[in-house]
Amino acid sequence: MDSANTTDYPKYDEDEGLFAKFLEEHTILVPETDTPDDASNDDHEMLFEPTVEGKLALRRVKCYGPHLQRIKNRQPYDNERTYLIEVPLSELVAWDAVNGLELAHRATDNAMRYQELFCKVIDSVLDQMQITFTPSSQGSSGNGARDSIDVLLEQRRAQQDARREEQAA
Repeated sequence: MDSANTTDYPKYDEDEGLFAKFLEEHTILVPETDTPDDASNDDHEMLFEPTVEGKLALRRVKCYGPHLQRIKNRQPYDNERTYLIEVPLSELVAWDAVNGLELAHRATDNAMRYQELFCKVIDSVLDQMQITFTPSSQGSSGNGARDSIDVLLEQRRAQQDARREEQAA
C-alpha cells in the first residue's frame, strides 16, 4: 500500500482532551489595578509579569475558568442574560505554538465538527463545576427551577445527539 495515498484523519478524542487542557491552562495578561492587602499573596502566587519601572503592572490570569464559573453561577455581565464563550483560534496558537496551531488548523478546516466538539468539552467542564454563588434574586439555591438557558442547553444537546445518531446510521 502506498503511504502517499493514506489519509490522516483527526483524532477527535485527543482534540477534546487538548481543548479541555487549553480551557484549564490558558492565561491572559491583564493590568493589575488593585494590589491585595493580604501579605500571603506574593508576586509568584499572583503571576505578575516583569514590567519597566513606572509602567502599569501586569499579571497573568486564567482566562476561561472564571468565565465558565460565572456561567455556571448564572452571573451575567452587565445584567445581560446572554452567556457567550468566544475562543479565538489565535489564542490556541498563543497557548501552544505546535499543538494549538494544529488544532486551530483542524478547527478551521472542519468548523462545524469542531464547534460541536468545543461545545461538548465546555458542557463537560460546566457539568463538573459546582455553583459557588447564588444571586439573592433567584431565591434559595438548589430549587431546581429551569429557565430558558436550561431549555436551550437541552435542545442543543438533543440536536447534537440526533446528528450523531444520523451520522452513525
